[in-house]
Amino acid sequence: MEGWSPFRIHRWTLRGHPQETTENAVDVGHFGVLHGYKMVHERAPVKTSGPHLFVGYGFKRPTIRLLGRELAFHEAIDVHVWGLGYSRVHVTDLSWGLDLRLLVMATPLDADHIELRIGLSVRDFRESPRLPAGLRLLPRAMTDHLLARALLRVYRSEVEQDLEIWTHKRYVDPPVLATGDGPVGLYRRWVKQFYEDPSIAS
Repeated sequence: MEGWSPFRIHRWTLRGHPQETTENAVDVGHFGVLHGYKMVHERAPVKTSGPHLFVGYGFKRPTIRLLGRELAFHEAIDVHVWGLGYSRVHVTDLSWGLDLRLLVMATPLDADHIELRIGLSVRDFRESPRLPAGLRLLPRAMTDHLLARALLRVYRSEVEQDLEIWTHKRYVDPPVLATGDGPVGLYRRWVKQFYEDPSIAS
């Protein structure tokens, strides 16, 4: 954690399953359709090794209002998934020189409900020449607090777009896929290792 701000956490309770929420990591098609990202591309293809899954993406997100300014972000993200309950997303913003860590943690509460938590941490960004000079003059604790709070609000809004889908989603096997959905089949084969009876994953 050296050089990073403390994590800010937000949580939801919802109808869903960790397998479904984690499937977002490979569902590249929803980034543009649901979240409005532009120029979405795979920087590194999906790779699995035991309980670890990795994939990298790049995209431009819609302009967002942050700390009183309208800003455009061009992001590169590395997604590391361990099992079905823990993902760490490293976000590098190529426009403003920001580095973020986003944690996504899904915990089953019963057969039909989960608690979903996200956590956000920001790397010390005061050396970035692309950020407003006024921010670099403020004490680090203040800038970390302001920036992490504002960015968490952005990610909360995006997760809440996903919540509508997760809450009403119906599991279909084999999945009915559209062009651009991503390697959902590969993902579902990978998740079978986490079930005592692999047929449960189907």
